[in-house]
Amino acid sequence: MNSQNSDSGKLISLNVESLSFDSFGRNPGNDIVCVAPVRTIVRREEEIVLIRRVRKVEEIDASPACPVNTIQLGSYKLIVYANAGLQTKEQDTITDRKEFVRTLWANGKLPYIANDQDKPIKVKLKVEGNWNYGPNEFNALVGFDGNESMAPKERADGDLLFTEIRPAMLVAFTIENQGEFQYKPIAYGKQLQREFTLQPGARLYFINNDQPGYYNDNDKELTVEWTIVS
Repeated sequence: MNSQNSDSGKLISLNVESLSFDSFGRNPGNDIVCVAPVRTIVRREEEIVLIRRVRKVEEIDASPACPVNTIQLGSYKLIVYANAGLQTKEQDTITDRKEFVRTLWANGKLPYIANDQDKPIKVKLKVEGNWNYGPNEFNALVGFDGNESMAPKERADGDLLFTEIRPAMLVAFTIENQGEFQYKPIAYGKQLQREFTLQPGARLYFINNDQPGYYNDNDKELTVEWTIVS
């Protein structure tokens, strides 16, 4: 082993059997030289690591976050845009209903609330704001209950994403992607003013009810405040 003295303050390698106080460059007035077996040093390092881990756990347990396997009650806000995030005509060319929803879903443009817990949760919704579903005769700003005056025309035309639901109505729906892609409305308009039970892993998506291929000229947005009540 290298038994050369070192004054650099760095760890040096020496033959343990030949160590003496004179093996180190030092200032006898200030320095204290300690010698310990390697096993003792390693064990001490392990103890330090263990102490740090315990302290980390204590910090986590003392934080505002809820403990594991509990549910943190509270309110959260979600923005649902009238144009579904499609700002140009070039982004809004799909007219097939199922493909339209599937593409929005695949591109992360569908706002949703989710249950990330391992148990069912109950949520309550509150919706604020106004929007429309197009220019000209479609541009009246309405709330989440939709454009009632245009409902007869749109129902007769049968072009909306959800044909039996009022235009410009806020629709909450689920998506099933196991096998064939499917989407299904759960509640819409004033039906949203109730408590919903979300199973573990469930997601509830939201969209303005308009005609696929004509979302880009819609304006404004709604704010969905959802509260976990139990």
